[in-house]
Amino acid sequence: MTFLAVVTLLAAGSSLCLAVLVVSQRRDKTAKGFAFMALLVGAWNLHFFLLSTLPCESSSTELLNISRVGGLILPTAILSFVNDLRSRPLFWKSLVSLNVLGCVVLVAANPFGLVVRGLKYHHLGCYSLTGPLYHVYTANVALCFASALVLCAADLRGATNARERLVARFWLISGAVALPLGITNLFPAYEIPIYPLGNLGSAVWAGIIAYAIVRHRLLDVEIWISRLGTAFVAGLVTIVPAYILLVVLQIYTLGHAQIDVSSGIFLSLVFVALVFPALQRRLEQEFAKRAFPYKVEQHASLEMLRKAVLQEQNRERLLDIVARGLWAVFRPPAVAIFTRHPEAGVLRLAHHVGQEPAETTFPFSSALVAELEEASLSLLQSELAESKRPRAREVGELMQRLHWTACVPIKANRQLLGFLALGLKEGRDWYMLTELEALERLSDELALALDNIQLHEQAAFARQALERVERLSAIGTMVAGIVHEVRNPLVAFSTFMQLAREHKSSPEMIENSAPVIISELERVQRLLDELLHATRATPPRFGAVDLHKCVTDVADLLKPAAKQVRVLLQADAPPEPVTVFADADRVRQVLFNLGLNAIEASPSGSTVAFIVARETKNGRSYGEVRVRDTGPGLPKELREKVFQPFFTTKPDGTGLGLALCLQIAEDHGGYLEIREPEGRGVIFAAGFPEFIAEIHARLIEAGEPPEPKLTPEEEAHVRALVGNIKLPPEVLRLARQTRRKS
Repeated sequence: MTFLAVVTLLAAGSSLCLAVLVVSQRRDKTAKGFAFMALLVGAWNLHFFLLSTLPCESSSTELLNISRVGGLILPTAILSFVNDLRSRPLFWKSLVSLNVLGCVVLVAANPFGLVVRGLKYHHLGCYSLTGPLYHVYTANVALCFASALVLCAADLRGATNARERLVARFWLISGAVALPLGITNLFPAYEIPIYPLGNLGSAVWAGIIAYAIVRHRLLDVEIWISRLGTAFVAGLVTIVPAYILLVVLQIYTLGHAQIDVSSGIFLSLVFVALVFPALQRRLEQEFAKRAFPYKVEQHASLEMLRKAVLQEQNRERLLDIVARGLWAVFRPPAVAIFTRHPEAGVLRLAHHVGQEPAETTFPFSSALVAELEEASLSLLQSELAESKRPRAREVGELMQRLHWTACVPIKANRQLLGFLALGLKEGRDWYMLTELEALERLSDELALALDNIQLHEQAAFARQALERVERLSAIGTMVAGIVHEVRNPLVAFSTFMQLAREHKSSPEMIENSAPVIISELERVQRLLDELLHATRATPPRFGAVDLHKCVTDVADLLKPAAKQVRVLLQADAPPEPVTVFADADRVRQVLFNLGLNAIEASPSGSTVAFIVARETKNGRSYGEVRVRDTGPGLPKELREKVFQPFFTTKPDGTGLGLALCLQIAEDHGGYLEIREPEGRGVIFAAGFPEFIAEIHARLIEAGEPPEPKLTPEEEAHVRALVGNIKLPPEVLRLARQTRRKS
């Protein structure tokens, strides 16, 4: 076998291994595209392996025509894969489409000798004789390879973070090595005396990609180095000595070693070493299902419970899920969960199922808390009772008095957040080692979930504080205008009272003035109500909201501020009512902030317009309010910054208004955009999902999501996983979601 044949075989094998590795761990579009490209690289190298080993006769033509198909498709596959790594302009998509069409033509013409018309021998083996379409194929290879390198270089320049730059750099380096060398394999067909370096380039490409996958998780694929390394060492320790022993036995008994028999035995040993572990694991699983079905059901139930824990974001529901789930799986007399309360310096009972513990509070100085803080595994009552340490025996006696068999610490970053306390299992059985390990894994997930919930609560508290600051700051800007608006009616009231005192006997004057006074009183009351409404923070309440009504409410509230700077507010009614599914208070808060900003940006004598319309984005319907001013506009370099918290262009601004508006819009599933109008000024467009009675009316009536009810098919699927163990509704909801995804 020549050196060229060895290199081509190495390149083909490494490319095929990469394809199998990636597709075995990822099934998305990018992974499938890479696997397909790597398979074609392997097929292309196998084609040159056949060229270097087969005789240059007509009998080899049919086999080579088949193996050549991979090489004909490969350039288009490379361009398509690189094009799909990012969102591209229409030009590149059109180029890929034309390449696919040309690839189909070349593959269809290949069996008729239109691409390669024959073979010719040279010292490295056979090489192809060019057919009429071979020049088209060569041009397509050069075009695809050059385009792929251009796209990789563009991705490197356009990368926005370190991770993207690293990935783009590896694609560019591997392509810059492999693609130019790959073209050299086409030169012998043009009788250019050059060594075909393309196969060596493929081997180097596979090495670079493998290094990037192992070292930098390219394609987000992880390789278990320890498992591969130990498997390789185990093979060296077992297979190689066994093979050497067989060769020695052949020489001792037959006088010589037969290469074919020895190679067959060696491959058989390798096959057994690869297949045996997987077969053993499969048989163990099948045996466990038949011999210990309850254990399998229990394991599946605990895994589903762990997934439910990771998805829950409410503390009370989370603890209820865990307590009820453990009680459903093990059926102890009671399950109790204690959590940390640093302000009181205690661990306190947070949730329980079954019998309530006799003691519900444990100070940090107690022996139980001290044991839990030092423990890395579960505390078992039987082990503590037999311990030689006095504190451990004290804890064991406490657990016996409380009828607790096991206490599992809940820790995050080595800090004790609480613990799980369980009594004996149903049938007064002790907990097995595998069950304790499962409980400890569950406690780790619970600690992570509790830690995340605490962070979310802190973030929500900070956000509410910032919202109050921004709300009060905006309202403060309006106080002067509102005071002015209230002062005018007060003057009228004073004048009326003075005239009424002077004309006591003139009912006609009182009758003519009373409607005006009542109207002014109502206007003042409405202004004060709106001001109070704008400063009050209430929990969100979603419902059907008329956008035009919100606009008129906000316009009434903003009129004093607009009047002070002589800006006219325009709020025309839409041709048809636009109703959105939102919280009316939050919508008014967004429009209030946008309107106030527009007033402050507008010159004296100009108009701020509120325009209500319908908008469609990504197939969804939204109700939209566009707030337009005629001010100096917003520079493009500031448009991405204005939504960042604490960024402001006002001397006395907080920089929170637009950030909170964007957050509110996104919380509703809507959007907040900046648009450039014709002429001066800027448009802020706030969109909220349009109200759909068939969907949203039921959500409003239901109030809270109903408990999940499974269909008979879903019930059968759940029972196939967990047997007859009764699980809480939250876990059944998770099983239902899993069923739908599968």
